[in-house]
Amino acid sequence: MIWVALRMLVGAVGVVCALVFAQFWFDPVTIAGEQFALDVYQNLGKASLRADLGGFFGMTAVLCLGAAFRNKSTWLTAPLILFSFALAGRLLTLIVDGSGPGMIQPMVVEAVIIGVLALGRFGLGKE
Repeated sequence: MIWVALRMLVGAVGVVCALVFAQFWFDPVTIAGEQFALDVYQNLGKASLRADLGGFFGMTAVLCLGAAFRNKSTWLTAPLILFSFALAGRLLTLIVDGSGPGMIQPMVVEAVIIGVLALGRFGLGKE
């Protein structure tokens, strides 16, 4: 039963990442401003959002959903590394630049996602 719940959690991470990916592709200006505190209104900026952040969340979604549906823990290695680097970048910002409004919440979200992905990486396929 716990393994099914773990697969569902990994799948939920995949669904959330797929939704963020879709928003980056189809409404990049809104998500950039409202959820990621980015100010991008030129075509190059929109292309960068779609390519870089859309790619990050799109690939994470594909791998998490693939891991959940196929019960393959190895599919979670790349998303685990990606989110670990993202959290490390935020920690570096705290150390170098200090804290600011809204800095902690995304770090908590990333830490929770890392926890779920780590559990999945070492737990999926064990039942």
